[in-house]
Amino acid sequence: MRLAVLGHSNIHVRQVNFYREVAALGHEVLILSPGEWREQRAKSTEWIDYGLGKYRIHTLRHFGGEDVYRFVFLGLEEVLASFKPDVLYVQQEPASVAAQEAALVEVKLAPKVVLFTWENQASGYTPFAKTVLEKYDLVVCGNDEAQSLVQQFNKNTVILPQVGVDTAHFQERQVVRNISVAYIGRLLPEKGVEKLQLAWPTARVLPWMPYTQLPWWYSQCQVVVCYSQDTQVWREQAMPFVSVEATCCGALAIVSDAGSIPFWHTKFAGINPGSVLVPQDNVLELKKQIQYALECENRKQLAQEGREWVEANLSSKVIAQRLVEVLG
Repeated sequence: MRLAVLGHSNIHVRQVNFYREVAALGHEVLILSPGEWREQRAKSTEWIDYGLGKYRIHTLRHFGGEDVYRFVFLGLEEVLASFKPDVLYVQQEPASVAAQEAALVEVKLAPKVVLFTWENQASGYTPFAKTVLEKYDLVVCGNDEAQSLVQQFNKNTVILPQVGVDTAHFQERQVVRNISVAYIGRLLPEKGVEKLQLAWPTARVLPWMPYTQLPWWYSQCQVVVCYSQDTQVWREQAMPFVSVEATCCGALAIVSDAGSIPFWHTKFAGINPGSVLVPQDNVLELKKQIQYALECENRKQLAQEGREWVEANLSSKVIAQRLVEVLG
C-alpha cells in the first residue's frame, strides 16, 4: 500500500515512530506535515528503507497560523500527484479547513480518502463539519463518543487510537523509584492537578518532558496520577498516553473517568491491570486509591501485567497492523 498521512501533529516524534512501524509492515508511507508547529520542528527527508517498506517525511508550507481549524496546507495536490497514494489518511478535525480541502482531492490523486477524528463534543459538529464527514470513504474515530457523533453523518467508521505505544522506548530504566506519587504533563485546569494536590499534598507535579526523557521519569515513580476533569468546553479525547506509558515503565497508574478515558481503560481491550479508574469528582476515593497503590504488596506484579496488557493491545506494532487492515 502507498499511504500518504496528512496532519499538523505528524511532526511529533510519536507520529514519526509509529508510521515507521507501518512502513516496516511492507508499505510506502509518506508523512505530510508542516515544517514547524509550536515547539516542534521537522525537515523533509529522502526515502528510508524500513524492512520491506519505505518511509519519508515531506514538509509542506501552510498559512493560517497555529489554529488547527483554520490553517491550510500549500502544495498538497502537487505532492499527491507525484506520489500517487492508494490512501490519503487525514488527521484533522471535521470542522477544519484542512479536512475540507483534503476531502475535495480528486480521485485520480487518492482513490481512497480517510479521516481521523477524536472530536467528542457535539459543539464541534457545525453544518460545515457534517458536510465534510459525508465526503470521506472511512472515518477512524479516536474514541467511542466521537464514533457516536460521526455515525450520524457517515456510517463507515472504526475506533483506533491515533498512534500506538512504543513499548521498546517505554520500558523500565534501572533507576531508584524515589518519587512516590507524581503528575507529569502540562499545567492545564482540565488536568485535575489541584484535586490531586488536595488528595495527596506531597505529590510531585512535574512539567511536560521531552519524549526521549519520559521513560527515565516514569521509572522513578511508584504511582503516576492522570486525574483529568470534564469541563464545559473540554472532554478528554485521546487514549491516556501518560498512564499507559507509565505502566510500561513499571509504575502503577491512576486515571479519572473523564471523557474517553473509561473507554480506553475498560472497553477497548478489557481492563488494564496496571491502572485504576477513579471518579473525577471524588477526592477521597483518589486518596484511598493512591494509598492502596503505594502499600500494595504485589505492585511489581500488577505493573508487569499492565505492561503485558499494553504490549498485547496498544503497542505500536499491534495498532499499526490494525490500521493497515482498516485502511486496506
